[in-house]
Amino acid sequence: MVVQNVIELSCWERLAEATAGIGEARLFPPEPPLDAQGRMPDGFGAQFRASLARLEARLRAAGGSLDHVLRAEIRVDRSGPEAYGALQAAFLAGFAAMPRPARCVSAATGLAHGGLVEVGAVAATGAPPGSGPDAAIIAADGPAPCAPFPHARAHEGGVWVTAQVGSDPASGSLAPVPGGSAVQLAQAMSNLEAILRASGSSLERVVHLRLQYTAASERDLLARLIKERPLPFCAVELAEVPFIPTAQAGVTVKVDAVARLG
Repeated sequence: MVVQNVIELSCWERLAEATAGIGEARLFPPEPPLDAQGRMPDGFGAQFRASLARLEARLRAAGGSLDHVLRAEIRVDRSGPEAYGALQAAFLAGFAAMPRPARCVSAATGLAHGGLVEVGAVAATGAPPGSGPDAAIIAADGPAPCAPFPHARAHEGGVWVTAQVGSDPASGSLAPVPGGSAVQLAQAMSNLEAILRASGSSLERVVHLRLQYTAASERDLLARLIKERPLPFCAVELAEVPFIPTAQAGVTVKVDAVARLG
């Protein structure tokens, strides 16, 4: 069986619909980078902290905390090594407690209020007080992590996977494999499968898969390649983005997923 439901754009509501009923995970949309007075601070790091503080307040109101975040959902409007370095530093400082959440970073243009970054989350706020989500997964045959955060977080019957690019685990390099977007997608999907296996899941159990790509001309090809995969119960989102946020040049596709366990 192959995937039947391919939709056009990344949509927060669609993610919520596809993942409904997986444990007690709740979705918290990305927050604008405004301080308590409604002002936007200068600089990427300060804006990340302001957005994270707003997210943390919403988590507390729901009975949770940053320790309950399964996957951080981050939107940025800048590319290049300098912007990515600022993102890495801000993320590692903001989510300092171990184990850190999985992570998905998406590119956007024209963020609300003209900001540089917005931070949202998927969080298990229903966990007992003082406890956080369950297992942090690092797949032994998966790609080298680009920073000290896991390939995935598993909690109450679901697994939330960090976004994957087409890097080859055998090479130990973070650079994408050569050969264009189709080859990168095949490698990214192979990386995703390795992480799902390590989590106790599989492609057949994926309920939501998001494919980000940079070339509009390749949309039909990438959609066809995704449809050939065994994703019988999956909603697939295709999102054309202006760039892929990464430290490596030449990345043209990225995939992330949510799957059921067992």
